[in-house]
Amino acid sequence: YQDFKDKSLTSNLKTHTISCFGVASIDTMIHRNTKASQVSATNNNQGCDWQQRWKSSVSSNKEAMTAGCPNLVLPSLQTISCDIHAAFNSMLEHPGQLNCAMDMWTSPNHGTFVVWTVQLEYERSLLLFALNIVEVSEISDVKYSHLITKLNNLSSSIWVMY
Repeated sequence: YQDFKDKSLTSNLKTHTISCFGVASIDTMIHRNTKASQVSATNNNQGCDWQQRWKSSVSSNKEAMTAGCPNLVLPSLQTISCDIHAAFNSMLEHPGQLNCAMDMWTSPNHGTFVVWTVQLEYERSLLLFALNIVEVSEISDVKYSHLITKLNNLSSSIWVMY
């Protein structure tokens, strides 16, 4: 559920992305259809859907997630998991360096999120893949001194999974 105070949530995420990854990352996402051949070439032409959609089609979230987009179909958790693992496996075959990153932020509706990403260069273009995004409910109840320990444990479990 999001109330009227969250109406600029997408704008906040865009501002956050620009501050972390630069304007080029936003431009790449906006014009990503022009670079679809690069993504399919990176994935050995397996035809995966690289659109980033984070929520499953759970009925309780569906109305909030599809507000204003009646034709939007949300994928299942299994589809998202399959896409993430296919992306990661294709990145393992990449001959260059893979740069891993973790970012954390709090949304206006007080949810704490952590995202793990992998960046790589392909044909002189920067590609960014999100491996996983998690809402971390326990962080809000943790004292700052224990925050690093909690994040390290969470991060370790994600990297071990891949």
